[in-house]
Amino acid sequence: MVIASLLLAVVYLGVRIQFSRYINFRNSKQEIRITAVSVILLITSCTGHYLFPNWISVWVGLAVASILLMQYPHIVKFSSRTVTIIIVGLLLVLVSIPYVQFPSFILVSAYFTYMAFKTTMRKSLIAGAGIGILAPLAVFLIQFELVYYGVGLYLVFCYFGHTTQLLEMMKNAGKNVILDPLTGLYNRRWLFSKANQLAAEQEIGIIFCDIDNFKQINDTKGHEYGDIVLKKAGEIMQRETKGYGFTARYGGEELVCLMSSPKQSEKVAEKILAGLQKEINVTMSIGVAYGRGEAESIIKIADERMYISKKSGKNRITSED
Repeated sequence: MVIASLLLAVVYLGVRIQFSRYINFRNSKQEIRITAVSVILLITSCTGHYLFPNWISVWVGLAVASILLMQYPHIVKFSSRTVTIIIVGLLLVLVSIPYVQFPSFILVSAYFTYMAFKTTMRKSLIAGAGIGILAPLAVFLIQFELVYYGVGLYLVFCYFGHTTQLLEMMKNAGKNVILDPLTGLYNRRWLFSKANQLAAEQEIGIIFCDIDNFKQINDTKGHEYGDIVLKKAGEIMQRETKGYGFTARYGGEELVCLMSSPKQSEKVAEKILAGLQKEINVTMSIGVAYGRGEAESIIKIADERMYISKKSGKNRITSED
């Protein structure tokens, strides 16, 4: 269990380095250094026990201090109280000093229990509380391995907790690259990429939409209401294109449907117009184009046809010049 815990500590250090670099906290370098020192303390604790087994209280104290130090960056990050930081700093020293060691272990256990109800990393913190209970037993029974059962559990939960967070952040970052933050629709960059891909393989349809009188909506009802209109328009377009294609925000109040089933384009455009009028009482000028090969030219044609609809009185669909 001791060797397994040491290996976990090294692996966890690697995860912490990647995690800190990825999220780019202001004090990420300091956090990495503190985690590295805590791993060194853990290795020292284990090595010392095998070389000088009679000093078990010292090595158990170092093991507890290493886990407390590993948690220290989170204390600084989540607690704005200087008193809390000072107390935990004192505990780092006291856990290795005879006579005050046992009560210090209990305080460590109490601290981890308290923090378990304050943050989302509950499993690892509960394991940390267990270390505070196992530490005095390890010293009293002269069973060094006992404390490392708690250490191992703590590191396992930390590893999985931070790995899950890291993967989630990477997933969200990937979404942010292709999604419009306001509407949740695909963005313009994704639209061109996907349209080029599809148009190289088959005929596509483009439904180019522009919300009529959108500036007036913003000026009279406010930009917040304008955002609501954009989101709702996007939802309606997504609903009507489901199974036929994709919806993207082209820019401003311009929204575009990329149709992988081009024959359905005009029918879908009509449903979009009807849905907007019925559900949010706004209209759109729409241009429809078809083709294959160069997607940019197809989108440009649909854009030009949208302007024809706009100049012809708005609230209409133009599918030919």
